[in-house]
This record gives sequence, structure tokens and C-alpha cells, in this order.
Amino acid sequence: MKVTIHAGCYQQMAARQVAEEVARGWRAVTTDEVSVVVAGTSPREIAELFAAPTSHVTATNFCGQVTTMPLYESAEGVYLDPSDLLDPGGTAQKADGAYVLGKGSAGLGQALWQLRDKPHIYVGLAHAAAVDGGAAMLAELGEDAAPILAKTTAIVSFDRPLLGLDGSAADVRPVREDERWKAQKHATAVAAFFRDLEKRYPRPLKGQDLLRSRGWGRRDGSGMGGGAAALVGQLGGEIVSAATWVRGHVTLPESDLDIVVTSSLHPQNMGFSWAAAVAEQRQPQGTPVVVACAESSLSRHELAAWGVHGQMVAASPPGDIGIRLARTWSPNKVTCS
Repeated sequence: MKVTIHAGCYQQMAARQVAEEVARGWRAVTTDEVSVVVAGTSPREIAELFAAPTSHVTATNFCGQVTTMPLYESAEGVYLDPSDLLDPGGTAQKADGAYVLGKGSAGLGQALWQLRDKPHIYVGLAHAAAVDGGAAMLAELGEDAAPILAKTTAIVSFDRPLLGLDGSAADVRPVREDERWKAQKHATAVAAFFRDLEKRYPRPLKGQDLLRSRGWGRRDGSGMGGGAAALVGQLGGEIVSAATWVRGHVTLPESDLDIVVTSSLHPQNMGFSWAAAVAEQRQPQGTPVVVACAESSLSRHELAAWGVHGQMVAASPPGDIGIRLARTWSPNKVTCS
């Protein structure tokens, strides 16, 4: 049987290491032919699709922290992962689902300005610790904003918009009750900034956006990077779903069973996860897809709706995951003499 192991970052381990350890565990108890695919939709997982970093850029975020970010170059352009800059300590969206106050996109303009001579820039964007609609990034880029962002593609891990009741700008909540007015004022300022931006840098709507009269502040994923994604789109760049972008750069091998290992799956992120992308691609062939993750709030029926046949939820070492799943799903188990 041909088995494909897909792995992203898991328990602070790099995706490639996770994939190799899961495959090693699977091979230890079966005679199956195992292939490995390193893929995921977070900025760090996308970076692993490239070779080793070729250089670095340094910038200062809204907390005043100086952050060094690796650059990955390919024939298409240069890829920047600003996760540590925009989400210091991985604290974006605390347990209550809220963002903190602050100029969340600060430092990203500094980083992009250093890449102004590159033919094309790809930047991976997920949740930032604070949302400012990209205002800090615009100020840092100054007069170079339009030409730099016009050749920038924002690869977004989540589909949340910037503006509207469901947008990231509306989800800034204060720590203390007496600071609620500050959060309301901040959210109003972000919305006003972006609406003014639409007048200063008008960009004609196309396709479905034209039919829905939906501007870049309401585009799927525009709320990522503190709203920096919306700014990229408004000034001539593009916003692309990470799952869509990865699908265009990863070729799936022939397989009888696919195992997808990831950190967590929930209703909020399943739709744009690599697990959903694999299930969609395998559906015409009827190939079973099984997910393994440390956290999940998805029911069996919800997974079935996405085309996933099984789920293992356990914060186990990757090697153990491979062994346990192989003993459940493989008919070619090694017999001990």
C-alpha cells in the first residue's frame, strides 16, 4: 500500500522533522511504501517549502523589539515570514479571542522597504498581536508604499476580513472594563483610516468583488498581519489564500492513504487548512484522508463533511503517531517472529 504523510509544524517542531519521524514510525511496523510531503498553511510552514534562508532582514515591532527575519529566495521572488515580528511570543488572540491595542503592522514596512529592489515579494501573514489596518506599515514605507506593495503578494493563513462586525478590527477588547472606550476608539480609527485609504488609492473592483460591492477591507484574509493584507490589496498587490498558494507549489504523489499531521483543527481554521486541501484533491479518487493533531474540536460528522475519514487527537511524539496510525489503518503490518 502507498501511504503519504503530510506534516506541518507540530508541538514546536519543524514540519520536515515531524514528517520524517511519523514516516519512520509507520515504516517500523508495516511494509508499506511511505512518501513524505512537507506542507502547511502557516507562514512558518510555507517557509519550509523553500531551501535554507539566503539572507535576513531586521525590523522593530510595535513592542519596541528588534526582530531578525529570514528571507527565502526562489525563481519567483523572495519570501518573508514576519511571524516573530507581528506576533511576538505567539500571543496573538488571547484565550478570549481578542487582540491587544497597538500598531500591529509596525516593522513590516521597514522589512519590505529593504526588499524594494526584489522583482516580487511574497509575505506570509497570519494573526498579528494588534490590528491597525496597516497604518504603521504605510507610514514606514512612505512614498515607496505603492510601488513596493504593487509587487507584493500577501499569502494569508486565515480568511478573516479587516472591516465589518466579523472583522479583526472589531475584535480589539480591553483588559480592564474601564478601558473599553479605548478599544472602541481604536476600532473606529482603524475603520476610518482604511476608508480614507480607499479614497486616496482607489482600486477598481473585479469579478465577484464587483458583484458584491466588496472592497479590499472586506476581502477574505484582509485582516491578517494586523490589517497589512488589506493594505497590500488596496495598493495594487494581491491577497492569496495560503492553502491555494501551497496547492500550486506542492505535487501530491500517488497514494492509497493520506495522513495529515498538524497542531490543531477547529471550525474556525478547518476550511483553510492543509487537511481540507488534501481531502478536496483526493476526493475524486476516493482516497481516504486521516488527520492527527494535538487539539481538535471537530466532530466526526464535521470532519466527514470536509472529506476526512478519521481523526486521531493526542499530543504524542510524531514517531508514536506513525506507529499508532499504522496499526489502525495499514493491512500490511510486520509480524514479529
